[in-house]
Amino acid sequence: MAEKIGSAEAPGRTIRRAWRPREVLAHLVFYPEAYMCPVRSRLHRIPWEPLEGRFREVNARAVLENHKTSARRLVHRFRSANEELRDLCQDCNPDPILIEIQRGSKPRTLSTLVLRVEAHLRNHRKELARSLTDENRSQAGGE
Repeated sequence: MAEKIGSAEAPGRTIRRAWRPREVLAHLVFYPEAYMCPVRSRLHRIPWEPLEGRFREVNARAVLENHKTSARRLVHRFRSANEELRDLCQDCNPDPILIEIQRGSKPRTLSTLVLRVEAHLRNHRKELARSLTDENRSQAGGE
């Protein structure tokens, strides 16, 4: 995946390059964790402030902030956040739960956001499969 991200040396500057696997994983962790924060806030009546900035920028910051996080830890966080989302949707009706992820954004229902996470993951799976197929073809052609 090619994305603009800040570099560790110059966080305010963005560069365009393909993400490495751990960066893609950090990106995938970001979504369910970002969705669960306001949900927990509503359910437990604890303060939470919507994210500031454009989603692309917020996502890039999350990837950058996790650049030293181990893949094992990111996988654990990914599974935990997705299990929490799944359990919540099984325990209650996610349709009436409106969430404002970013300040000023249109509130969306939790069920809509869960469907977006699922579609996003599916797209990354397809992209990975396509990338691996292309890589295998190029390796086979080079032999």
